[in-house]
Amino acid sequence: MVLLNTINLIELMSGRFYKNFAATSSAKVVEMRAVDNLYQVATDNSLELPKSKKKAIIFRSAYTLEYIYFNHRALFNPFIERFCDDFSCCENESAKRHFAKIMTDILKHHTPTTKQMESIAHAAVNWISEPKTKVAVKIGAMSILKVLRNKVQWIDDIWDDIEAVATQKLTPGVLVRLKRGWE
Repeated sequence: MVLLNTINLIELMSGRFYKNFAATSSAKVVEMRAVDNLYQVATDNSLELPKSKKKAIIFRSAYTLEYIYFNHRALFNPFIERFCDDFSCCENESAKRHFAKIMTDILKHHTPTTKQMESIAHAAVNWISEPKTKVAVKIGAMSILKVLRNKVQWIDDIWDDIEAVATQKLTPGVLVRLKRGWE
């Protein structure tokens, strides 16, 4: 069996996007025993590629990584500690949604170190505070903060303020969706 190296993985992630992309690409990644390479690509902000291609590759890698996390958990488990360390480094606006979904679930089943929880909480607050952040990312970030609320003292202290920031300038329909996502 030929292993899926980083170059082949980047080619897989930069191909045409199609229905069931995450399921199909994750099957290839799992079959080729390349979850470690996928993780590296999904979390590597320093990939030397054209900006638009890099953005798509990191998004698709994060999307595929999320699929693997929820459907092949045992293959993701070796990366949990690294993911807790790497979470706050995510710069790709589209990947943040997938990272937030993974992190919310990790926090329900795993207790990171105090330092990791602080870093994760700070990243979530920063994502919420950024005006360009997409609603789906804000929902994920608020979900993370909700899980961490009783574990990181200052979250409870700023909860009302961060909730106000997260819900600024939203239509009533989006506001209901947003609050439903973290309640």
